[in-house]
Amino acid sequence: MAAVSLIAYGALLKAIVGGPARRRKEAATEELKGKASSCELIMRGYVRITHRPTRLLLAEGPLGWGVTPFEGNYYISKKYLCTNRFRANFIPGICPYKFLYVWLDLLFENGHRERNLAWLYWLPNPVLPFIWFRVALPGSHPSLLVERFAGVPEGR
Repeated sequence: MAAVSLIAYGALLKAIVGGPARRRKEAATEELKGKASSCELIMRGYVRITHRPTRLLLAEGPLGWGVTPFEGNYYISKKYLCTNRFRANFIPGICPYKFLYVWLDLLFENGHRERNLAWLYWLPNPVLPFIWFRVALPGSHPSLLVERFAGVPEGR
């Protein structure tokens, strides 16, 4: 009788732990993970920032760690900057909670400058790692065209 109950117990345990119900649960979990990552991509989106007068592409990338929107501005990591024409003009600024920054000018090939278009935190707050040494562009500047997309544009 003990042998029969051990066999029944083993079968029951196998059904609970590794049976078809578990396989269905694992398959459903994997399916949800796939949907979650695609939904996350759609929700997070993609941004392209262009200088309106010259149509110069300044930044392009996925929203999130690469291009971080914060307080109406976009903090762009070096990987997603599409130009190397930003130059420090050495006019400092200070934010009470983000600390010390310097303004950046956009330098054009003809020698003209768009003054104070961007900024960079040189002494950033250690609690805000998404602003550390990133070029920041305002989301509402009249010279900038900010386009946000759902998901990743074609060709990416």
